[in-house]
Amino acid sequence: MRGRIGLLFTAHQVEHLNRALPHQRLSMLASGGIPADKYIDMERTNREFLDDAKGLYAHFLGAVEEVSQEADKLGLPFRVGLAPSGIMLELVIRYSKGVDLYGRLSELVKSGRIELVATPYHQSLASLYQDRMEEFGFQLALSRALIQKLFGVEPRAAVNTHMGFSDGMAASVERGGFSAMVAEAPDIVPGVYAVDGMNVRAIVRDRRLSGAILEGAYEATIPAGEGRLAVIRLGTLRGSDPARFAFIFRSLLSQEIGIVSPSDVAASGDSGSVTQPDATPRFDVDVGGLDAFLGNAAQRAYYRRVAALGPYVRQVGDREIAAIWRILQQVDFLAYLSEAGLPGYASPYSGWVEAFSVMDSVLSDVEGRVGAAYARAAPAKRAAAP
Repeated sequence: MRGRIGLLFTAHQVEHLNRALPHQRLSMLASGGIPADKYIDMERTNREFLDDAKGLYAHFLGAVEEVSQEADKLGLPFRVGLAPSGIMLELVIRYSKGVDLYGRLSELVKSGRIELVATPYHQSLASLYQDRMEEFGFQLALSRALIQKLFGVEPRAAVNTHMGFSDGMAASVERGGFSAMVAEAPDIVPGVYAVDGMNVRAIVRDRRLSGAILEGAYEATIPAGEGRLAVIRLGTLRGSDPARFAFIFRSLLSQEIGIVSPSDVAASGDSGSVTQPDATPRFDVDVGGLDAFLGNAAQRAYYRRVAALGPYVRQVGDREIAAIWRILQQVDFLAYLSEAGLPGYASPYSGWVEAFSVMDSVLSDVEGRVGAAYARAAPAKRAAAP
């Protein structure tokens, strides 16, 4: 065996907002308010998931099932990482009887072919909120709890949305009980690093390797060795050849390269230590880094309004309001506000102007709900104070 490389696939299904809400909002308010379920376009959300379940995810799981047996015959390790968002897992369970992704995924996790990696439940940029990582840590904990409940395993590694990385993010991951964090750090040699002053390990992903795997240029770019991890967003493979996953796996095995998971990579030994100030966090450079999501005025305005609701949502303590607020955090919505569009994000809107109109309508109503609930709660809290 020439060596081993790690593979991590990330997966998320967006919960779409109701495009008709800007036109319906006034009539709904006149009739007594907007029911919470009217914020979400469940028809589009479910339809997109079912399309991906029967195509993208079924092909991925099928390739793991098939090629892992071939790896056994070759005497090569085969275990891949999968980081599904909480929203995606909710949809997997919702349709478990019609599309048996849950049963197949459970068997692969049980057999050790797939390692589940925790990720922010709603694929948000909560790690940037000015709340000392409270929301980020909460979403990782939600993800961890759901994985434990559904699959009976405790994830050891975590990956932030688009591999966001800083010292503060790593500290939050460590507090959450994880031993490793997948990180974007393009100016650092890929490998496993100790984060200064912490026990958690940062697995700096191999950007060149990730691109080579997607492009099929394996032979010239994959060296022998340990500690290398490629990260592939499943959404970027939507609509590709059904045999793509099997081809990726077999191309590696044909070079006598074993396939391992993020935790396996983390255990391969440190390459040194790393630090990344919180003031300059790193995010996936292949999609454009943080500027891809916060680069224009519309993106920044939406992000700031959502983030600013956090302290009030927590003080109100209303579960329905909190659930709606977290749906609004999905990074997909910031991608839809990009004027040029982002790779792997197929916007349902005619353009960023329509996207902002819909998001503004939903967010304005949620802000009103939060404000009203906060106003009701404040007198009660003052009265209860000693």
